[in-house]
Amino acid sequence: MVVLQLLCLLITANGAPVLAQWLLREWGAAPIDGGRILRDGYPLLGTSKTWRGLAAALLATPLAALLVGVDALTGIL
Repeated sequence: MVVLQLLCLLITANGAPVLAQWLLREWGAAPIDGGRILRDGYPLLGTSKTWRGLAAALLATPLAALLVGVDALTGIL
């Protein structure tokens, strides 16, 4: 049962940013790393780490944790 609960939380944490991108389009699409480019020419955190995605994951995962019977703090962690 614990494995299924954790799987649900992982799916939520990874799927929430995708859903947020589809719903919110360009809102909050600023990169977390501020667009910083490293010497190798690649962004510090990659091209898909946005404030919108971080906020979506941090809001959706605790809610999903409560739905599967786990403490909300566990969902944030």
